[in-house]
Amino acid sequence: MTVHPANFFSAPSQARKAISHRVMPKPRDERTMHPALDQLLALLLTLLAIGSIAATLLGLPGTWVMVLLAALLAWLPDPQMRIHLPVWMALAVLALAALGEVIEFATGAMGVGKLGGSRRSAALAVLGSLMGGFLGIFIGVPIPMAGSLIASLAGAALGAGVGAVLGETWKGKKLPDSMKVGWAALWGRLIGAVGKSLCAALIAILMIFEWWLR
Repeated sequence: MTVHPANFFSAPSQARKAISHRVMPKPRDERTMHPALDQLLALLLTLLAIGSIAATLLGLPGTWVMVLLAALLAWLPDPQMRIHLPVWMALAVLALAALGEVIEFATGAMGVGKLGGSRRSAALAVLGSLMGGFLGIFIGVPIPMAGSLIASLAGAALGAGVGAVLGETWKGKKLPDSMKVGWAALWGRLIGAVGKSLCAALIAILMIFEWWLR
C-alpha cells in the first residue's frame, strides 16, 4: 500500500503502520527467522574466537582457522544473520593472520639464524618448542584461568632454547657458543608467539565486535 506523505496523518491506522514499518527498520535479531539459534551460533563462534588465541599461543594455526571461518561467514546467503561478516572484515582477518606469520618468521630468523645457527638446531628448536608447549599445559602455574597458557608459552620458549642448544652441540660446537644460539632461539620463540597471539587477539576482537556490538 502506498500513501502520499501529505496524507499520512489523515490515512487510516493500517496505512500509517505500513509506512512506519518501511521507515523504521527492525532490529537485526527480529529480521531472522530463528533469533535464538542466531544468538547461540554467535556465542559458540565467540568461544571459538577466544580459543584461537590460546591455540596460537600453543603454536597451533589458530589464526588460519579464523581466516577460514571468516571466509565462510562472509559468504553466508543471509546477510541479516548475526554471524554474517562483511567481506572487508574477512580480508582484514587475512591480513592480520599474514602479519602474525611475518612476525613469527622474522623473530625466528633473528634468533637462530642471526647467530649462525644450523638447520639442525632450527629444526630441533621447533620440535622442542612443540614438546615444551604441550608439556606446559599439563604442568601449569598457580594462576587461575591463564596458568596453563602461561606455562605452555614458557615451556615452548624453553623447549626452543634447549632444542637449539642440542642441535648446535650435536654439530660439534662448544657449549658456550651453543648456549648463545639457544638463548636467541628462546627469545625469538617467545617474542614471536606473543606477537602472533596479539594478531589473533585483534582478529577475535574484530569478529566479536561485529557479532555483538554493531
